[in-house]
Amino acid sequence: MTTSDEGTDPRTRTPADDEQISSSTTPPATTATTTTPALAGVAARGAAVTMGSQVAGATIRFASLVVLARMLTPHDYGLVAMVAALIGIGDLFRDFGLGNAAIQAQQLSRPQRDNLFWINTGLGLLVGAVIAACAQPIARFYDEPAVAPVVVALSATLLLSGLSTQHRASLMRAMRFTRVAAIDLVALGLGLAAAVVAALAGLGYWALVIQELVRASVACLGVTASARWWPGLPRRGAQMRGLVSYGANLLGTYLVAYASRNVDSVVIGARFGPTATGLYNRAFGLMSLPMMQINAPATRVALPVLSRLVPDRAKYRRYLLAGQTILLHITVPVFVLGIVLAEPLVRLALGETWMGAVPILRVLAIGGLFDIVAFPTGWVFQSSGATRSQLRFVLSTRPLIIVAVLVGSHWGVIGVAAGYAAATTVVWPTGLLWVTRAVGAPGRALFANGLRAVAGYVVCGALAWVVVEQVPSSALVTIPTALVTFAAVAAVLALVWRPFGRDLRLMLSSRTLLARRGEVAVDRPATAGTAGGAR
Repeated sequence: MTTSDEGTDPRTRTPADDEQISSSTTPPATTATTTTPALAGVAARGAAVTMGSQVAGATIRFASLVVLARMLTPHDYGLVAMVAALIGIGDLFRDFGLGNAAIQAQQLSRPQRDNLFWINTGLGLLVGAVIAACAQPIARFYDEPAVAPVVVALSATLLLSGLSTQHRASLMRAMRFTRVAAIDLVALGLGLAAAVVAALAGLGYWALVIQELVRASVACLGVTASARWWPGLPRRGAQMRGLVSYGANLLGTYLVAYASRNVDSVVIGARFGPTATGLYNRAFGLMSLPMMQINAPATRVALPVLSRLVPDRAKYRRYLLAGQTILLHITVPVFVLGIVLAEPLVRLALGETWMGAVPILRVLAIGGLFDIVAFPTGWVFQSSGATRSQLRFVLSTRPLIIVAVLVGSHWGVIGVAAGYAAATTVVWPTGLLWVTRAVGAPGRALFANGLRAVAGYVVCGALAWVVVEQVPSSALVTIPTALVTFAAVAAVLALVWRPFGRDLRLMLSSRTLLARRGEVAVDRPATAGTAGGAR
């Protein structure tokens, strides 16, 4: 995929006057034929490490959710959530898509890497300073004076992230997945420990601020030390236009997507205050936890594999549909069960103080369900090199979510959640139509796979709901009863509905994308990277 309008792709260029980064830092790009065994081996190792770290990270995040929710109030969470949505936008500008640009580059010269470091660091400093300077206007927008010092404190994370963006990218280029995973887990754990100590000391919402500052500081120090390189001064002559162009396209996509996914927190904070925002934030946290833990490793495996299969449309289609099926039959049951078990889950995870989040969680889980069903369209856009088409798609559809949230806010917090869920449902088939016309994706087959998974597991969830309504309301009874009923109905459905059974067997089978060998021989570089998504 060429990203420069000059016709020079920074990922394939080998400038004669630029010193190339050694293979000790980044595996050299090659033009040798990459076969499926090598491809699957790299993907399998990366996926295993990534999935393991995601499971461990989910455990730490869930522990944070459970422990801190019992030590802090919805008001505390709401204050920080109102600021976090704005800091997230600043973080996108801080990155500018240049982290992924460096990871994707097949060859990256030292001057290019150094220049990228200074760009990201400068953006982190600039954006952080601008947001800190806007602390008082932001507080007035929310009509909440306590927001201002939180804005100033959290703006420091943008500089920390800017300093470490290219060091993290270097580790990912070198495929040092284990090191990155270990750093992130240590950062999460130390952040949680610091937050617990602060909460015990009675610092309230500052515990959440301290948690993020500690996490960002540890992550920055960890990746900087592990990358083992020190940036030189900025240099002219390095070909930066293609890298910046790639990053700018990605930034545009992420900005619109992020705004559409976070406008709900901003609207609720402005209209209904910190307590309502806190309830919504924790409900969204419960809903999105499985999505966060599954999407990233799935994408890191799917994109390298699919990108090598683009020339062979038959194999591309087969791998795409298999990957989608596996993803759906892992995630869709989680969201359906989230709807069924919202009340016992909130009671068990957050406590009685947070029971107001139950109806919010149920509605948000519907939106999350269709969000995950639509997720493989991103694989198609990026693996096919159609990022400009993806940007146009996002610009055309994501404003619908923003409008739906704004309209829904007239009916309170539940209305906001319903607007998000309704718009997400519409975006799914629209995206399939778009990728079908833009890159010739198998839209009908993707839609049939998604509809079959949703319909099958909704039946399982509906019958599980009927059964749990007949048992005591104790979470320790309700949750196991629902899980057993859900699994039993799914097993019966797999026997009587052959396509559903075939999909379920594929998900349970070890013969996945990672295990299939000897089918692919594509003349593609062995070090192609991946691009992720954003909330």
